[in-house]
Amino acid sequence: MRSNKQIQKILSSNHKPFQIGLAIIGCLIGFFLILVSVQSILNFKYLFSDSKQGIGSQYMVINKKVNLFSTLNISKTTFTKKEIEEISSHPSIQKFSAFEGNKFEAEAYLEMNEGPRQARLRTELFLESVDDEFIDIELDKWKWDSTTNEIPVILPTDFINLYNFTYAPSRGLPQISKNTVKLFGFSITIRGNNNETTYKGNIIGFSDRISSMLVPKRFLDFANNKYGYPNLNSENSTYRIITAVKPNELSNFQAFLLENNYETNQELLRNGKFVGLMYLFITVIFIIGLIITINAFTGFILYFHLLIYRSRNEIDSLLRLGYSHTKLVRNYLSRIALIILPLVVLALGGLVLSQYYLANLLFKYNFEIPRSIHLYSVLAMLGVTAILVCIFFVQIRSELFKIALPRKEKD
Repeated sequence: MRSNKQIQKILSSNHKPFQIGLAIIGCLIGFFLILVSVQSILNFKYLFSDSKQGIGSQYMVINKKVNLFSTLNISKTTFTKKEIEEISSHPSIQKFSAFEGNKFEAEAYLEMNEGPRQARLRTELFLESVDDEFIDIELDKWKWDSTTNEIPVILPTDFINLYNFTYAPSRGLPQISKNTVKLFGFSITIRGNNNETTYKGNIIGFSDRISSMLVPKRFLDFANNKYGYPNLNSENSTYRIITAVKPNELSNFQAFLLENNYETNQELLRNGKFVGLMYLFITVIFIIGLIITINAFTGFILYFHLLIYRSRNEIDSLLRLGYSHTKLVRNYLSRIALIILPLVVLALGGLVLSQYYLANLLFKYNFEIPRSIHLYSVLAMLGVTAILVCIFFVQIRSELFKIALPRKEKD
């Protein structure tokens, strides 16, 4: 131990602390930026994938473009089995479901008010169903079996908005809330294939995700088999597909749509580009942090190279006294460790405080992220530090060998 202290004292005789101060500051800033960028990516992943209160996947309904050939019935706008397989296997898509539509006639009747201002709403229906995992309301009432005459129905939110702000004012009818609509019962008459039945429709909720009237898949399969026209049942009728797209893969998804001439809601794609910009911004921060850290470590290496050059006579004397160059390298490594380890601890401490503050801030806006930093952030920091220390080791070892080699040649 005493020998090591003596070596440090000898090698530090030419030490000028002010020359290393800028490298220390740069290294601390670089470490912190690297940690912030890695933790930010993990926070985004949590918001998109893990948190129930987060942003989640981007749900896109895609279909083929309608053109003149489609109008003339020369080309079809249905998806083939091969196309569906390509969609399901695309790396940007987490999951998908084909829309299934009714292949029979359906009408809805709703009577409102009494007396001379009585209004009887009648409309033809186009019913659809998708897999339950794409339904954006509670599914406790989303059940149907053949023993009941009641069909649970989900309406698009746009439907009630159109009634309240377009139809009702033009007819002098009262505006109604979503909860009030759920109290209304309406009749659904289904006919086809020489059969006709009237069911009771029960509105259980409104969907912001899907802009069509939804019924349970089990009911629609039953109704298509019983009431569906044979010529329609025999045809492939997948016209629309709903997909859950990874938020960070929206650009790849858009390229996939253009390549295959598919359409979707362009407004959702434009909003989703914000996510791509955020990932790009975080990547830039990581690169900047890495560049600053590398420059700082380069400053360390140059400083120790200069220190070795100034102490070459002392190093040569120590080598002549029998000290191995390996022991001298360890001495320099211990000195760089005494500088780097506190910087890593300070950077991690700054990240802990930043993450805690950010989590509390986002919670006020109904977003939830962990208040503690992720283990991957720590591992990334340790990995970068280990790589840079290894580079430092190789450089210092090479520099000391340059001093030891001429002495051996002289001997």
